[in-house]
Amino acid sequence: MGLQAKASGGFSLVMVLILLGALALASAHTMRSASSSAKVANSFHMQAMALQSAQTALYFCEQQLLQPEAQRLAQLLDAALPVGTAAAPVWLQAARWRSAALLSPPASWLASGVWPVCMVEKQPLGAGHVHVVTARGFSPDWRGDTEAATLGGSAVWLQSVVLVDAGEVRDRVQRRLLQPPVR
Repeated sequence: MGLQAKASGGFSLVMVLILLGALALASAHTMRSASSSAKVANSFHMQAMALQSAQTALYFCEQQLLQPEAQRLAQLLDAALPVGTAAAPVWLQAARWRSAALLSPPASWLASGVWPVCMVEKQPLGAGHVHVVTARGFSPDWRGDTEAATLGGSAVWLQSVVLVDAGEVRDRVQRRLLQPPVR
């Protein structure tokens, strides 16, 4: 009986070690999966913050266009706006996105992170013109290089084509830019 008890105890010990190993592997997999899920959730959160930042800049520039000329920022006076065409828009020029002439909403509009920027150009339309407002918003963890290209974090580009007449928006088309001039 003593020999059989020792053999049975040895078998039980082996089974317990195998079960402990399996539990350790399952725990490691669960931890890795949880960490991966947290990274994905954070990425979605940063993308949403960049979108809100771009919306803020777009709204700011559009609201400036609705102001009378005397009350607008100097960069948004009609005479100061660059003129582009549908075939050769100004906003597609990457160098323009590295310039200090870009507009940012006031500091009171922003929570934290990198300030969003916007650019406004005029494009001819019939006897008049439309304003093309392009905005770029960033997540708080955004990092860029000297060429304004994204190295880390999120950047979102939004654009609206606005027909302003007598201080009112007569028509607006908005879109999200998926292939911007600067990534």
